[in-house]
Amino acid sequence: MRRKLLSVFAALAITVGGGTLATATPAHATGTFGLLCTISSNGWLFASYDSYGGVGYLRTLHAGRGFRYHLSSIRDVHGRIWIFGHGAEADTTDGWILESHVSC
Repeated sequence: MRRKLLSVFAALAITVGGGTLATATPAHATGTFGLLCTISSNGWLFASYDSYGGVGYLRTLHAGRGFRYHLSSIRDVHGRIWIFGHGAEADTTDGWILESHVSC
């Protein structure tokens, strides 16, 4: 009985430990071209840098996740810098996000 109880506790410890490791490690954006960055604050990914305000919205990228920056950026007419790439949450959807939401 004691042996069985220890086996159960060992299995639980491994399960809980593995779950903690999985949630503590942020996912990384896939791909090989570009710089791997981190989303520092939730930000919107757009199809075009000049579509800020809702038109061309693709998805929201969440803080703590990876972002693959494809080394292409542009400054819009308002002086904001946009960078091009994709987030770990949608690694097949490239788009533009404000640089202020990304930490490289």
